[in-house]
Amino acid sequence: MITAALDCSQGCSLAVRRDQTLLCSETLPGSGRESDRTLSPWLKSCCQNLKLQVTDVERWSTGTGPGSFAGLRCGIALLKGICRAGTAKLRGIPSCYALARSVTTPQPGQTIGVLHDGRCGQVILTRFLITENLDATWQTDPCPLFPEELLEACHFCKRWISLSSLQLPQLPPEVQCNLQQENSLNAKYLLNAEEQWPWPDNPLDQENSCQPLYVRQAVFVKPSPMRT
Repeated sequence: MITAALDCSQGCSLAVRRDQTLLCSETLPGSGRESDRTLSPWLKSCCQNLKLQVTDVERWSTGTGPGSFAGLRCGIALLKGICRAGTAKLRGIPSCYALARSVTTPQPGQTIGVLHDGRCGQVILTRFLITENLDATWQTDPCPLFPEELLEACHFCKRWISLSSLQLPQLPPEVQCNLQQENSLNAKYLLNAEEQWPWPDNPLDQENSCQPLYVRQAVFVKPSPMRT
């Protein structure tokens, strides 16, 4: 069976696997706003390099954020179209899970705090717990917080992880000293998450699983002058 995972929460990340053999793990740098013109050609090229068609994939997992709303929408919409054109299954998995799984030398019982840019001086925190088999179990929904709130007992974590491309506000020293920064999100971690995010049995469950996790505050952008 050929399975694949695509995440567009911050840039684009693709992982393709045949049975238990990882065929590729690729990233496409860039902002989510560029996904509408770069994502499709890149995905097609990656599959062609593996001598595959996108319709050869039997199961797709897509990242649902938090992250770039434009990027997430482009990635999810593209996979919905691919799956509807064939018979592949589709499910959504929070992108922050892949980051939690990327923590180096995790220890059972550790709490992992995944941080995203929350805008307006805030961060978005999602907490995970490392299990005995070194999986990352979802503990709390993404929550916008001011950096000093990360030190509160209900939010504090043993380890923290984020993407180096994110513009986080100044973090408390207790957080900064235990912060791991990754250059990109690795979509291969979205391939194995059946226990927490099983494959949907019907179209409604599939639709619900693919809803983007987006909790960033809106930022006002001054309108451009009218052209004459």
